[in-house]
Amino acid sequence: MGGIDDIRSGLIRTIGDPIARFREDGLRTYRACRFAARFNFDIEEATFAAIHECLDVAALVSMERVRDELMKLLEAGVPSSGIEYMRGSGLLSQFLPELADCYGVTQNRFHVYDIYYHSLYSCDAVPASEPLIRLAALLHDLGKLPTRREGEDGDYTFYNHEVIGTRMVKRILRRLKFSNEDTAKVAHLVLNHMFHYTNEWSDGAVRRFMRKVGLENLEDLIVLRLADRRGSGMRDGMPAPIRTLKRRIAEIIEAENAITVRDLNIDGYVVMEEFGVKPGPIIGHILNELLEMVLDNPEMNERAVLLEKAREIYEQAKDDARFRRNG
Repeated sequence: MGGIDDIRSGLIRTIGDPIARFREDGLRTYRACRFAARFNFDIEEATFAAIHECLDVAALVSMERVRDELMKLLEAGVPSSGIEYMRGSGLLSQFLPELADCYGVTQNRFHVYDIYYHSLYSCDAVPASEPLIRLAALLHDLGKLPTRREGEDGDYTFYNHEVIGTRMVKRILRRLKFSNEDTAKVAHLVLNHMFHYTNEWSDGAVRRFMRKVGLENLEDLIVLRLADRRGSGMRDGMPAPIRTLKRRIAEIIEAENAITVRDLNIDGYVVMEEFGVKPGPIIGHILNELLEMVLDNPEMNERAVLLEKAREIYEQAKDDARFRRNG
């Protein structure tokens, strides 16, 4: 009957001696934290204390299994509760010390919470159906710790934290044996989460933003940005600039404007045939120059116009030392 009583009381408890159970399988320490988040239960006091006593066994669990537990945790309603149990028990410092080190590190006037809790609450703010975006939210501000500097006004700055954080995220996800695809996805979101849209952006600037982020990542990046905003503890909801940006992106997609080289109405084969050149850097140079032109003037994405402009670019570049060997 003890198990039924624990369910009614909302408690996670091992059967028998918790230290013995955790020493049988170190993965159980992670699962206890995950189940607490999944069912919105508390971990019974002796069971929680036993996790700390068995960290040596937990350290033997393969990174693949730890990764799987983390991703299952990120599908819980409120994953921050499980992550907090991991921090309190010492598990987090074992497999994700970069996040644990953010505990108690204050931010600036734009944030209510320290870096650690801001990261957790940003993670919570992403829909449970998007575990990879939740992972990006959990890790998006790790670069703030190494870039934290106190300004003359006594407030803190975190210049280029998204760049440093991206490098950290790549190392972390490789350590946790994430796939190359998932690592690239999460790192890309972290790198771009600091975008700042204003109404001064030209249509060309919006297209360049779309090109940089990738059409397949735009909605995910906005979800992350809104979660980051909510996790600050000071702001919530969809800000007007983001609504405007989403509308402009939708209009550009509907108009089928060129965003990448693949959208141009000529390709590298046409350029090589037209100018009698072999494959090489000059081809990419011509196509990228054409794309820059079309980003600002979509109406120029016509074959005849592009070929005319391509000839001008070729004549200017053919004697450049970077391209001469391919001419």
